[in-house]
Amino acid sequence: MKKVLNLTICSILIAAVYGCNKKDKSGEQTNQTQTAQQESGKTSYVKKATHFTLPDRTGGIIDLADYAGKPVMVVFFAEYCPFCRQAAPFIEKMHKTYKDKSFQTIGIAIEDEKEPAEAFANYYKLTFPIAYKGGETSARYGARGVPYLFVLNKSHEIVNMWAGYHNSFEPAIIKTIEEAIKG
Repeated sequence: MKKVLNLTICSILIAAVYGCNKKDKSGEQTNQTQTAQQESGKTSYVKKATHFTLPDRTGGIIDLADYAGKPVMVVFFAEYCPFCRQAAPFIEKMHKTYKDKSFQTIGIAIEDEKEPAEAFANYYKLTFPIAYKGGETSARYGARGVPYLFVLNKSHEIVNMWAGYHNSFEPAIIKTIEEAIKG
């Protein structure tokens, strides 16, 4: 057990270091912020390394900028993953519990096809937005498998993350969500 825990901690530390130093195609650091005007032209959104724009399983686009000023839980998953299946009811419960408090939940399937994301969402009756083609985004976040859960604050900075899922994580996830809402 200690060996597995040590390996997990080491993996998380390596992922954090690798993710912070990763460069984009232009050679600039991906954690460097960029300011972009939203479509309305009235409000600016500071794009962090956590920013993404991905296709939605319903045919639209999910852009993290659309959740400006709101804390968000980002969950990377795969339809075939047994731990993702265990996490799904809890994630849906968090979405329903906190959505009226301006807390948002976004699921991101790492598969490139829409069908696995749609099948997963339908099977578990998920009511939060589900994107797909999330493999590159998952790698930018430093996820090294699925599920990975990230809670972002109102500025969309990562405040906490969980590699994998176990029901023993639930109290810490709830506490982090509540702190992000207050933040």
